Amino acid sequence: MHIGRALDNLKPQDANTGTDKDLVATIQTLKLFNTSLRDTFENKMDPFWIDNDKIEILLHDDTLLTMFIGLVTQVAKNDNIEFKDKSLYNELNNIGPEKVGNFISIIRSFQNNIKEIRLIQENHSKQKNKEEKEIHAIRYFDATDNLLKTFKNINEAIHLNISEVKIDSVLNLFSNINGLVKNIVTKKYSNAALHLSEIMKRMHFKSSESTKGLLTFMVEKSIFIAQMAEAESSDQIANIIETFAAPSGSWRDKKQATTNIAIDSYIGPSLFLRDTKVRYALSTPIGLSFSKSLGKGWATTFLGSLIDLGPLTAYRFQNDTLGIAKIYLKEIFAPGFHINILIPICDCLPLSVSAGYQQLTLLEKVGQVQNEVNIKKARSLVFSINYNIPLFTIHNRKKF
Repeated sequence: MHIGRALDNLKPQDANTGTDKDLVATIQTLKLFNTSLRDTFENKMDPFWIDNDKIEILLHDDTLLTMFIGLVTQVAKNDNIEFKDKSLYNELNNIGPEKVGNFISIIRSFQNNIKEIRLIQENHSKQKNKEEKEIHAIRYFDATDNLLKTFKNINEAIHLNISEVKIDSVLNLFSNINGLVKNIVTKKYSNAALHLSEIMKRMHFKSSESTKGLLTFMVEKSIFIAQMAEAESSDQIANIIETFAAPSGSWRDKKQATTNIAIDSYIGPSLFLRDTKVRYALSTPIGLSFSKSLGKGWATTFLGSLIDLGPLTAYRFQNDTLGIAKIYLKEIFAPGFHINILIPICDCLPLSVSAGYQQLTLLEKVGQVQNEVNIKKARSLVFSINYNIPLFTIHNRKKF
């Protein structure tokens, strides 16, 4: 949707204004000046605002400008735009010849941002490669951000005297929403997650504590998910996992849990059975797990794997200081399903046995200069004796 239409359709409550009159009036004032420059003949395929040439005619024709100010003032009265200590209608109605320059500065501020947004939109279709389109997307979102900040010009020009803190509370929300969308479009998911976190902090939810808790959890874990989505190599994944790894001993939660949900990993020797072929290798599947205590220290875990770092882990066991050839994410992609049984050998060893079915990694062997990579995808039954290393716990409900 065009930013002009989006602002035109915005309701004050959508911007988390609550009952604060100054915040509500801020949104109404932005909408008023945005709509005042709307092209009445526009349709959904055309630009929202009037052409730059028409704005220039307006600003250089004293009669037209006087009529325009009168119309904007009348709409401010009809919409009852009231700040805590001032009425927008009264402030606009008191604009005399000596203050017309202040009104012109407001329109100029809108005009400059409108020109930038229109230019970006006109050139977007001309961009041929992905990088150029992403740069244009960033420019568009930055320009819309600047458009919203024109309220600061309105505040100063008309002398509304709204505190910077109040203005920023609205504009920062818009800026974070803008940043969220911009970074999703440009696939910078970590930055998007940070903007989401800021939005959640500023929003007031009329909901239960459990709903608030769920939303808080989603924000906290979105950083991990975003960074995993951006990862392009096994090294990046390893660094992310190390950063977010759960405290040592988190596996013990499974022994006492009615429900345990976690981002989980296992490491151990495995037997891969495909058709009549048998292969032995180290596997390190990582994915989402659901666990349940079976009593007396036993527990069962259902793991949905996404990647397998087995070849990299095997190499590091033998060469912990040497460099490795570059590994791509697609080479360690290994979606599958595993059933793991935690065996209560002792309270210091999270040993388990597992059986499952997964896609084999394209990466077969890691080397310092060159890796051995299979070009064909294959699936296999897999049986393992492994060591459980939970990365972080999403949810844990104990039996007692």
